[in-house]
Amino acid sequence: MRKVTVSMSDDLVKRSREYARKRGTTLNQLVRDLLEREMDSPQGETLEAMFAAAHRMGVRSNRSSHTREEAHERR
Repeated sequence: MRKVTVSMSDDLVKRSREYARKRGTTLNQLVRDLLEREMDSPQGETLEAMFAAAHRMGVRSNRSSHTREEAHERR
């Protein structure tokens, strides 16, 4: 399983963790479930087509040069 880093506001993280906790899950699992559900929906097919088109056009993700530890450093 690959790990990804997602940037969210502190408030969104707090509310999302509380939402997940009330449902007996983790924020990570909540995000996985939401993405899985979205990708299985008709809109998900559109999203997949968009990613494929972006790939064909040579669009690349913005990779940062910091380490995983730096990305998770508490400020």
